[in-house]
Amino acid sequence: MNKLVKHPTDEITYKIIGLAMEAHSRLGPGLKEEIYQKAMEEMLERAKMNYEPQRQVEVYFGVRLVGLLFIDILVEGSVIVELKALSHPVTNNEIAQVITYLKAEGANVGLLLNFGRKYLEYKRIFPPKKITEISEKDLRFGVRLDAKSAQKREKRLKSVFIR
Repeated sequence: MNKLVKHPTDEITYKIIGLAMEAHSRLGPGLKEEIYQKAMEEMLERAKMNYEPQRQVEVYFGVRLVGLLFIDILVEGSVIVELKALSHPVTNNEIAQVITYLKAEGANVGLLLNFGRKYLEYKRIFPPKKITEISEKDLRFGVRLDAKSAQKREKRLKSVFIR
C-alpha cells in the first residue's frame, strides 16, 4: 500500500526540498537560521520560483490587532516554508507552529525544514480537515479561525482572529 499523499502542490514541494538539500549540502549544519533563510531565498531566485520572505500575518483579538506572525517564506503563494537550525530533531512544537501558519495564511501545505542536523530534516505538513476543532493544547500559539476571518481571508486579507 502506498502511503504517499498525492497533492496538487507535490511538484512545488519536491522542488523546494531539492533546493533545501542542495543548500544544506553546500553549507552544512551548525549555522544560524538567518543564513539558511538567505541561502533558500537565493536558491528560489535561481530556480525562478515566486516567493515572499518574512510574510506578515496579522493576529487579532476581537477587532484589536494584538500581534504579527512571520512566515519564513511563502512560495508560489501556496506553500509555507518554515526554516529551523536545530541540533535536535523537530518536535511537535515546531509542527504546531507550521499548522498555525497554515491556518493563518489559509495555505494547503507547509514544509518544515531543519538545517541543524547532519542531514536535512524535512516534513510536509497539511492543515487539519476541521480547523475549528483543534484544541488550544494542540497549537503552540493557540490561534483559531472563525467565520468572520474566513471571509476576510477570501478577500486576501491575511488575518487571524482569536476567540
